[in-house]
This record gives sequence, structure tokens and C-alpha cells, in this order.
Amino acid sequence: MDKKRLGTMSMMIARATATCATVLNEDFLSTKHTDDRFRNVECILLDPSCSGSGIASRLDNITGVQEVSSERLSKLSDFQVQALKHALQFPKVQRVVYSTCSVHEQENEEVVKSALAELGGTFTLVPVLPAWTCRGRKVFKDGASCIRASPDETATNGFFVALFERVPVHLHDTAPAAEECDALPAKLGKKRRKRRKRQQSLKSENENGSKTDGAEELTVSEPEVSSRCSGETESFLLSKKRKDLSTAEEVMFLATRTKQRSKKVAEQVNR
Repeated sequence: MDKKRLGTMSMMIARATATCATVLNEDFLSTKHTDDRFRNVECILLDPSCSGSGIASRLDNITGVQEVSSERLSKLSDFQVQALKHALQFPKVQRVVYSTCSVHEQENEEVVKSALAELGGTFTLVPVLPAWTCRGRKVFKDGASCIRASPDETATNGFFVALFERVPVHLHDTAPAAEECDALPAKLGKKRRKRRKRQQSLKSENENGSKTDGAEELTVSEPEVSSRCSGETESFLLSKKRKDLSTAEEVMFLATRTKQRSKKVAEQVNR
């Protein structure tokens, strides 16, 4: 860490009479997302180390010569991608601003593109300063949501800004937590648990091809069922509790009840 630059930042904060800023000389990539100091952070301004190729006061920009090796650009962009992904992983963060004073696509749009590709839809880009005419390069779908500037195009120092915003996931807001899901079976009523147990028993009985008391399987035709639902068969079925019936017996039980209800209705109509 550059203590001299840290001192400059402290001096600028003091000049601005800001009292809500705390200067820390720490490695950002080593910062724990669960650290009590930062786990509730909602907004981050990330201004990582860059080539500084957009600063017009430098001699190389005045002369039009920008000597930044491809190796240095590659190392810088790798670090920038890591820093941006790290910033986007804080649990409560809602908005992250990524900015550089570089004019190189490799440090700007390419970094944003790489971060978005690995976020799986957790964040999206929000258009920055819609009235600003110099937009980000369209090297990916939402490149124009970013803004850039350069001494040639805007007569300013060169810079780049992208604004990430967390995508609200309403399904997660309404879905029960994992521990609540685990507790659901314990909350089921006694009657519901009995029904589930009986369904499992019937399923097992059907799979094993078993038959109870000589009863036919569910494929018994309606006329055949009706013919069996008489005399002793009806009395036998109605004397048993419904939960104790096999699948075929339950079919006959329902047919018997339907027959009896139809008979009562007919009697009431004839009176």
C-alpha cells in the first residue's frame, strides 16, 4: 500500500470537511465479506489502480504517445476484474460504481463484461448520466449503459464509469427459508399425516401386485363392481372403516355409497 497516497487522501478529506469518512490502509482483496465493519455496506465506489492513460496533464497524452505495454494492461485488467467481483460479493451491497481514469477498453468495458459474465444475473448495469453523449463501447449487450470520456472526444481527462445495481429477486423474498422447509413435516396435522401414510401403503400394495380378501385390482369394470356391491358384500364394505380398505375395495365402497344416495334421492322424488 502507498502510504503517501493515503496521506493525500486524508488531506483531501480534511479539506472537504468530511466527518463520515474513515481511511484504512488495507488490502481490499483480503477484506472479509463477513467482517462486521463491512458486511452491511450497501454502496461501494471502486476506483482501482489503472494505467492512468486518460490523464491529460501527463506528457504522453499531450504528445499523443501512450506507451502502456500489453503485459502491464493484462496485469491491471486481471486485478481490476478481481477487485470488481470482490466488491459485488458483499452480502448487503446494492450498488457498485466502477471507475477508472483509463481510456483503454481492456481496463473498462472488458472488465465490466467479465464481471457480469460470472455474476449469473445477480447484478445488472444501470445507465449512467443518460444525457452524456459519449457512451461506453458496445463490446457487450449493455456497453452503452456505461460512460467514457477522453481529451479528444470530450475535451476532458479520460475516464470510464459503470454502475452496477443488484437485481431484486422477489421469489427469494417470499420463499420460506431452508430451516422452515425442514420443519414443515412436523407441523402437519395428524389427519394429514395419516392420509400420506395410507397413500404410501396403497402405492406399495399396487406395486407389489398384492390383493386383499380376493378383491380385484383397480381395473375392475363398473358393471362388475355394481354386481358385487350387493347383499353381504355391501354390508362387509360398509362395516369396515374406509382407511382399512384396499384400492379395489375402496372403488366398490364408493360405488355402494353412490348407489345408496341415488336410491334415497329417488325415494324422495316419488313421495
